[in-house]
Amino acid sequence: VEHPPDKATGAVTLGDGHPVQLILMADIPSNAGVDDAVSFQVAEDVLVGDSVVIRKGTAAGGVIVDGVKRKLGFFTGKMTFRLGTVVMADGQRADLRAMAARSGGGSSKRLVDNGTNKRTKDVAAVAGTVYVGYIDGTRYFGESRH
Repeated sequence: VEHPPDKATGAVTLGDGHPVQLILMADIPSNAGVDDAVSFQVAEDVLVGDSVVIRKGTAAGGVIVDGVKRKLGFFTGKMTFRLGTVVMADGQRADLRAMAARSGGGSSKRLVDNGTNKRTKDVAAVAGTVYVGYIDGTRYFGESRH
C-alpha cells in the first residue's frame, strides 16, 4: 500500500508488502550452505507516486536458510533463502521479506529456484534470475522518524 506525499513534510509512506523486483547477482551453487550470502540488485526504481524511494541498481542481500544435504552422492532437500535489507534513496534501511504475506512463524523464506524447472548439477539458481521481495513493515521516506 502506498500513500501520496504528506503536504506538510513531503514525506511518503512505503507500505508493508510493497513489491521490489530483485535480480540475483551471482549463481547460487547447489552445495550452498546455511548462512551463505546471496547477492541481489534492485531491478527497477521503486516508486511511491512520483517519488523514487528505492533506486534501480541498489544492492540487497539475503542468506541461505536451509541448505541441501548430500546423501549417497545426491543432493536432497529444498534450499531456501531469507532476504535482508535494502537502502532507500534517502539513506534509510528497509527490511525485505521473501513472501508477500507476513509469516506468522517468524522469518519469511522462499525456495531457491532459477525461474525454470531445470537444475544443473552445480548450480541451484543462475545469476540474472528475477525474484520479488516485499517491504517488511511500513517505511517513511523523506522524513526523519525517531
